[in-house]
Amino acid sequence: MEQAKNSRRIRGRSILFMVLLFTLLPPARTVHAAANWTVTTTADTNDGCDAAGCSLREAIGAAAPGDTITVPADANPYTLSQSHLFINKDLTITGSGMGSTIIEQTNPHFRVFDIGNLGGLPPVVSISGLTITASGAWPWM
Repeated sequence: MEQAKNSRRIRGRSILFMVLLFTLLPPARTVHAAANWTVTTTADTNDGCDAAGCSLREAIGAAAPGDTITVPADANPYTLSQSHLFINKDLTITGSGMGSTIIEQTNPHFRVFDIGNLGGLPPVVSISGLTITASGAWPWM
């Protein structure tokens, strides 16, 4: 009889431990087939990637974690006129080379990129082959 009580107690504690363990663990990152998004306009639009074009801001919004965004060379800089580009997921952003792919922030109150994920795992972001100009923010931002 005493052995049966101990067995139930141990089983109950094991179940409680497993419930607590799975409740407190951060969610696992999901894996999917990575897609490649290509920026097709230097304008800073935010109405979705479609046949009319895909801005860098729109590509970041449309991309899933793990996707790659390609920013091709252009004679004109990719000009940001809105706030910074907020990235809260794992992404790779690749330009065609320094001096060939230029991202310019025209608003001195904003940075070009703001990378973070409030309440979640920090994103892993790789940015290469770009020149960033006129980036700045007020000291308290």
